[in-house]
Amino acid sequence: MRPPYAEQPMNGFSSILTALGVEHIHLAYHYVDADDLDGYSSLLDATVQVNIPDLFQARTRHEPRKFLAVGRRVVVLGKVHTEGPTMAVEFADVFTLSNEALILRQHRYLFAGNISSQKEESVR
Repeated sequence: MRPPYAEQPMNGFSSILTALGVEHIHLAYHYVDADDLDGYSSLLDATVQVNIPDLFQARTRHEPRKFLAVGRRVVVLGKVHTEGPTMAVEFADVFTLSNEALILRQHRYLFAGNISSQKEESVR
């Protein structure tokens, strides 16, 4: 049974739209990792703003670990693995959802102290 507050809007944004937005973000990571630009673009608002460091122009594999969502805001904590150079970097992505639960903004923060090559991690 859902709690009584589950359907009430948070700052004018319903929990159903928040849940749909979180699902869209899950799919966005999948589409990016699969190089499916059509799938990825279908989840973006027409006025999307994405701020991701150039480090991630290489092929990536995302490992989202935790999703924190309130209203239009979704924060994802995880690790991204890159090829060329081969690295594993912890990240925090901050998303803002549109009125249609599409991705309106994404800003990525990196934890530079945790940047390491895969080879270094396997030796430890």
